[in-house]
Amino acid sequence: LHNVYVRDQYKLGTREWLEGSNRAAFAQTLERMLDAIRLNYWQPDAATKRELTRAYNEALKATGLRESNAAVQRFAAAQGNARPSSSQPTVAQPSPPKQAVSEPKTEPQDIIKGLKLELQAPDAKPVTSVVSSLAALWGMALLLGLGAWQQSRRWRPVKNLSG
Repeated sequence: LHNVYVRDQYKLGTREWLEGSNRAAFAQTLERMLDAIRLNYWQPDAATKRELTRAYNEALKATGLRESNAAVQRFAAAQGNARPSSSQPTVAQPSPPKQAVSEPKTEPQDIIKGLKLELQAPDAKPVTSVVSSLAALWGMALLLGLGAWQQSRRWRPVKNLSG
């Protein structure tokens, strides 16, 4: 995602198009990438983090994204404040060994607010009795039988009664 949408690896103009035509979608895409970093699902280098943070903050200012993730905004603000000094070169630290995946800690500010999804009972199917089903089948059989009887009378050879 980062290489295609932010760095435009294939030179398709995707970033320019998103920034011009759908800035909110671009901000949400950047937000998802920063959230993946925040939750330790993705460990990019420091330059990539800075690039994403800068682009996200610019997109937020440009769009005023109303439905943004507060935890990602705090994370981006913390990334923006933690700038490396220019006298020390940035060296990518090896990532710690992966441990068992655990649920991310939820802070009181991270509680999701909105509509609550509740399990609904499936719609009841209309009850059809066995008697009505058999009556319908008997009626169809009767109609087919009458049609066959009428066709047989139509094609029956007429007997000569005169003699």
